[in-house]
Amino acid sequence: MTTDEQYELLESIVALRVEADSCPERVRRSLAAVEKRLLSTLPHVTRKRIAARVLGVSVQSLDRWARSGDLPLRPISSGITHMGIPTAFLVDLGAELRRDASDASGRLRDGLTQVHEQRARNRSVQDAHNLITAVHALARGVRTAREEDDDVA
Repeated sequence: MTTDEQYELLESIVALRVEADSCPERVRRSLAAVEKRLLSTLPHVTRKRIAARVLGVSVQSLDRWARSGDLPLRPISSGITHMGIPTAFLVDLGAELRRDASDASGRLRDGLTQVHEQRARNRSVQDAHNLITAVHALARGVRTAREEDDDVA
């Protein structure tokens, strides 16, 4: 896939995400599935030059935000020293910036904050789900042990 094709696909995915906000829940779920399939065709890490175009900023700005810890950078691929932005994070940030496009002042900082907070909430939900799953597994194990004790007695 060429750089221009990758940029166009990312722009379309970001636009899809923003437009999905105004759709009914059932449609949003379908659009999320389409977005996931489209994202699977892209590399997991997007080159900074493409990411800068999607966000409407310079590569130097991306580097500055990365140095300040606001923007995650990852190697483009193993063994390569070029760095890029995780594609899923880029889409999250691009969508957040487009939602807040009417307020240009501080919109990147606000967008970064929103993306980081949403990702933290998602991790908390996943952690809670993992904990509940572990408790259920433990409870099944305790019940099984009790049943075995009852069979022995």
